[in-house]
Amino acid sequence: TVTHPEMTRYFMTIPEAAQLVMLSGSVGRSGDLYLLDMGEPVKIVDLAKDMIRLSGLEPDVDIAITYTGIRPGEKLHEILATEECEVKETEYEKLSIVYRKNFEFVDRVGEMLERAKEISRIGSEEDIEEFLSYYIPGFLESHNHSLENNGITHS
Repeated sequence: TVTHPEMTRYFMTIPEAAQLVMLSGSVGRSGDLYLLDMGEPVKIVDLAKDMIRLSGLEPDVDIAITYTGIRPGEKLHEILATEECEVKETEYEKLSIVYRKNFEFVDRVGEMLERAKEISRIGSEEDIEEFLSYYIPGFLESHNHSLENNGITHS
């Protein structure tokens, strides 16, 4: 089963990921955010077909591929950095550093948590969505897209 024919994800080997994480930990300063170069995204359906072929079978002949639909909150494509971020190369080939433009989040964590408690007690679904979309760029688009792909209408 595959969730969607256009679904893509990034893949790395465990040794490569571990090496880059250790490198970022050794060169980074407190609060730095690093982006690992994971290559090009892979279509999950292509990966499934390759796995079927590697097993000596033929996709859609010996084994059918069934699409199950995107789950709530799941995105078709991974977003490694948003428009609010500036990605700069480092001296290390597969390691970039990410700077968030107008980053106020750290200074506002206490305020955010108090508001989250208040909304969870007395807020409506719309209040919760508005709160999440304020702190999570792209939340509403992703949330509504996931609902639509699963046959749920949302106004």
